[in-house]
Amino acid sequence: MLKLTGKSGKTYTFHICEFDTMEAIDKACEKFTPAGLYVFAYRYIKQGDARNWYDLKYIGETGNYSERDYSNHHKKEEIVKAKCNAWGYCTTTCSEKDRLAQESDLIENYNPPFNG
Repeated sequence: MLKLTGKSGKTYTFHICEFDTMEAIDKACEKFTPAGLYVFAYRYIKQGDARNWYDLKYIGETGNYSERDYSNHHKKEEIVKAKCNAWGYCTTTCSEKDRLAQESDLIENYNPPFNG
């Protein structure tokens, strides 16, 4: 689990999965139909600290994870070059307008490099 806070102060909880390829994310999401937010990150461990740390690279939203083609994501090249090895999801039942607002809330707080 990864808790992220938007600029508004609202907290979002992401379930984190490790992956080898973007295609592996597509396969995992084939039957995963809810809407929500997602992140790509580089997961690492600091010396002397066994916890996982995440360097956020991209924050996005989708109306249906199973319909989101991650293997053809418009930032795939950057995500692969950055050696991202973690994908997180936060499901929601809100409208597209509200999801976009949540996505913006997080982007404004974290300013991930691939959202620019």
